[in-house]
Amino acid sequence: SLVWAVARSSALKMERRSVCNGSKELAATIAGVGTIINTAMSFALIPAVTHFSAKVGKRETLLLAQGLLILGALLSWIVFTPASPWLMLSTLPFNCIALTCILILNGSIMADICDYDELQTGLRREGMYGAVAAFIGKVAFSSIGILSGYMLVWSGYVEADKQTPEAIHNMRVFFAFIPAAFGLVGLVLTLFFPLTRKKVMAVRAAIDARRVAQSAMADT
Repeated sequence: SLVWAVARSSALKMERRSVCNGSKELAATIAGVGTIINTAMSFALIPAVTHFSAKVGKRETLLLAQGLLILGALLSWIVFTPASPWLMLSTLPFNCIALTCILILNGSIMADICDYDELQTGLRREGMYGAVAAFIGKVAFSSIGILSGYMLVWSGYVEADKQTPEAIHNMRVFFAFIPAAFGLVGLVLTLFFPLTRKKVMAVRAAIDARRVAQSAMADT
């Protein structure tokens, strides 16, 4: 607690101003440039992520993505500074690579789960798993919208007013450490995910063998 108090005191001394010094024009410009870079990188990364995950495995690629997401979130604590507002764009590669990997691999890993379920039950239930995944995704996006508003209130943000150093500090804490914490939870859960590349291939081979046997029995 002593270390945290010292770090907080030091941060408050540095956070007398917002990153863009209250300039909406500069903030909008940086956000626009960031969106363009992020979109271009996302398209460029699609074949790279596909190739990398096929070579090292989906689970391993997802672990790397979550690690980058955590690193990018923590990096914002350092690079979000009024001394150099454009430096905040340095977190883009971490977040872009991480989210591209996650978005691409989610559906692919879902197919592996359906294969495993088929091997265990004999049923093919993509619809059920897809519906559950879609529901969880909607709950997550809705929660983000709700909680982001509450976090502004909890930080001490006051609309149409100059923010206090404490409010800016609290917003930075929320922005950096909450995504990092959730990323860490996802990383730990992925570590315990049982469907490794080797096991997925074994499951697929077993399903194919069973289908061949069933087809041969039907022919006879």
